[in-house]
Amino acid sequence: MFDISRELLVRGIAAAKAGDKEEARFYLEKVLQADGTSQESKCDAWYWLSEISENPEEQRAYLEEILARNLGDARARRKLAILDGKLKPDEIIDPDSVKQVSGGELKGVQGLNFDCPKCGGRMVFAPDGQSLVCEYCQTAERLEQSSRSGLSLEEENFIAALATSKGHFKAVAMRLFICQGCGCKFIMPPRQMTLTCPYCASTHVVVQAEEEQIVTPHSLIPFKLDEQRARLALSAWFEENGFTKRPRVARGFALYFPLWTFDVGGQIDWTCLIQVSEGRRRQWKPLSGTKAVYVDDIKILATNRLPESFAALVEDYDLHDLVAYDPRYLSSFVAESYQIPLGDASLQARSVALEEERKQIILSFTQPMRDLILKTAGMVVQSFRLVLLPAWLTRYSWGDASYRVLINGQNGHVYAEQPRRGFLG
Repeated sequence: MFDISRELLVRGIAAAKAGDKEEARFYLEKVLQADGTSQESKCDAWYWLSEISENPEEQRAYLEEILARNLGDARARRKLAILDGKLKPDEIIDPDSVKQVSGGELKGVQGLNFDCPKCGGRMVFAPDGQSLVCEYCQTAERLEQSSRSGLSLEEENFIAALATSKGHFKAVAMRLFICQGCGCKFIMPPRQMTLTCPYCASTHVVVQAEEEQIVTPHSLIPFKLDEQRARLALSAWFEENGFTKRPRVARGFALYFPLWTFDVGGQIDWTCLIQVSEGRRRQWKPLSGTKAVYVDDIKILATNRLPESFAALVEDYDLHDLVAYDPRYLSSFVAESYQIPLGDASLQARSVALEEERKQIILSFTQPMRDLILKTAGMVVQSFRLVLLPAWLTRYSWGDASYRVLINGQNGHVYAEQPRRGFLG
């Protein structure tokens, strides 16, 4: 059967690409007026009307018509990000021709040194979580949240990031150290020339740290626990878990480990079969619906170095304590670079959101149901950020075995591997 609306759309798009705006508008508006025009064709017509329009408010109206029907439309979201000033047109790349930065093309990176303004000594991070203090004369410098870091706590638009190089390769040059024992990558504190890996305990002298481009953290939670308080927290944990004597505890390492957070929104279309009663008979009937989605701050670990039993620890951090990233917070501590790329982490976040919405849909039924099918084309990752979380890492020995420990550097909660029951005596 001849599809008049499709024919009108093809002519309208051709005219728009040829620069004939008047003819393009004629055909595209006819598409919207035609009987039986599909939602897909209407969205295409609105998009190309936004392309030929010179009025920003009119453009926005066309784009919002698209997003009202398909919140996941990447074209409309990307163009709306441009109108909102969140994306610059000259930053948009062709993903089929992205030029990856090779190691030989990286420019040299000068490490930041945080020196005492009075005596020139090294400034280190203070236990109050808000200051740097000189190792020699004890001069203190408060870490005020200002524009000095050049970053803010705002999350980044995910669609806009994917449209630029930020979503396709690493973005900012930094001084990294790669552990030769386990391969983990760390952002090194300034002046530090030795490193004991917090994960494998390999000890290295840094001859030359590798310079690599990485996504800069957006924010972090400063350390609230010094090493002494971390050890007290671990001692209390040993008591609570019935250890009859104090185990041998290895040296502790302060580490910022990376976390991605995502906001997922949009809508899910669903279908299922529900059981209904008609007289004495029961039968299954089809039912469908749409559910709005918004899941805030889905946490995805950006490291693969922690044991699976520690996965729940990310929910133990209070993100209300986040501050904008400032390299001075890393003056005394090693920060692990992310091991899980942004794209992979976003897929995990989408799966987490989908599972949460599946549970809510199932719980909404009061009668038996089965064969639930979710259509997720309208569910999108809206924003993201890279966060650094503070932790103390150590190990303790019990018998002939060694067990890993992570102590939350914000609140002192302990996550630790344990011997089997009956082996604590």
